[in-house]
Order: sequence, then C-alpha cells, then structure tokens
Amino acid sequence: MTRLHVTACVAGVLALCGCRRSEPVARTQPPSALSAPSAPAPVARGVRDCGTEKSAHGQGVNLPGRECFWEAYREGQPAQLSITVHTIEGDPVRYDLIVKSKAAIDVRYESHDRFGAPGKTRFVCRDLHANKTEGRVTLTLRDCDGASIEIVIP
Repeated sequence: MTRLHVTACVAGVLALCGCRRSEPVARTQPPSALSAPSAPAPVARGVRDCGTEKSAHGQGVNLPGRECFWEAYREGQPAQLSITVHTIEGDPVRYDLIVKSKAAIDVRYESHDRFGAPGKTRFVCRDLHANKTEGRVTLTLRDCDGASIEIVIP
C-alpha cells in the first residue's frame, strides 16, 4: 500500500468511527434487560431442604442454608440449596445445588447476565469445599463434569 492509500484508509476509518460524537468512546449502552430466572427446582421427597438465598453484593446471604448444605454433603445425605447472586450490574445468576451423594453434586446454573453468557447449564461436580471466614461460607465445587472446572459461589 502506498502512503496515499494508508492516509485514505485512516481518514475513512476515522469518519466511520464517529469523530462526530461528543460521548467518550468507553461509554456503552447496556442491552435490554433479560427476564428473571425461572423458579428454583422443587425439592424432591427425602431430600433435605436447605432453603433459598437471594443475595446482592454480599447482602442477604443465607448462612444457615449454606451450613445445612455443607453438613448434608459431609454426611453424604441428599440436600438441596438454591442460591441467586447478582452481578455488579444487578443481573441474576442462580445455582440450584443438589447433593446426590458424597461424590455427586448436581449443579443447575441459570444466568441472566446481560454482559456475560446468559443461559442454562448443568454440571455434576465430584467435590465440594466450604471456606468459613468472617461469618461467611464460600462454596467451591471442583472436578465438575470430569474437567478442571471450578465453581466458586461467594
């Protein structure tokens, strides 16, 4: 390419990119809001119901529910917990966690994150850890679907 072609290309790109706007380049308009998550899975007979949690930015955490789920896992007893957390923008992400056995935790993940990948996914995880610090319980699921996927629920 000659110098004239490069100059013409740069001028064309600048014209198309909008040197006309007064807004900063980094400013974006969020996509339209998505619907709220569907209802949590019903608790099956014989499964310990550890409740639900709807937390936003660390507020509303169901500490007894998380401890109930952790204890059920350690005992190898069936249990269920539904946790909905919100992204920094306020979009809901729900985890339905079901202890099937000490080696199988069913995770149903539903995201309505406008800036991430919305959708539904299901994993089976083989390991669960609970980290208790400063009145919080962070759940970490590992070895999900036989891969090195790790799911951390703050």
